[in-house]
Amino acid sequence: MTAVALSAVTLVAHSSGRSSRLRPLITLAIVVLIAVDVIHLAGIAFGIHSTLASSLERLISVGYISVAAWTIGTAALVSYLRRSTDALYLATFATALMFIVGGVADVSILSRTSLAFAGPTWLARLCITLTLGLGLGVAAAGIILTRPATRSAPLPESPTTP
Repeated sequence: MTAVALSAVTLVAHSSGRSSRLRPLITLAIVVLIAVDVIHLAGIAFGIHSTLASSLERLISVGYISVAAWTIGTAALVSYLRRSTDALYLATFATALMFIVGGVADVSILSRTSLAFAGPTWLARLCITLTLGLGLGVAAAGIILTRPATRSAPLPESPTTP
């Protein structure tokens, strides 16, 4: 997880502040994050044995913030395709939401032996790990790239006293 986050930040540092170089990587990361978050939320919603209707209800009631993050992430993807300047802001916000809701909020899953997850335990842990790493990496990259560039102004000359 840390390696993914550090890799994203390193790529940003080497891109000299040009987000156009990172466009394909950020786009791929958003697609992967949305897919992983969908799998994660579906695994949680359908992990408790109940009817289909109650599982779908749980999916919406528990995951409404995730659904909002998916929507914002999809809007970021569309904006990237249209080469909009707002795409990076949307991507940063969406990945930060997925990092917090789908990663940090469920980090305890990494240490539990039994989970209420519709699927193997390793899949739940993989979803959390990818969400934490990619979410942090893309959010950090977005924050770095959207910061206004600071220019160093020349220092004023100090008056000399004779």
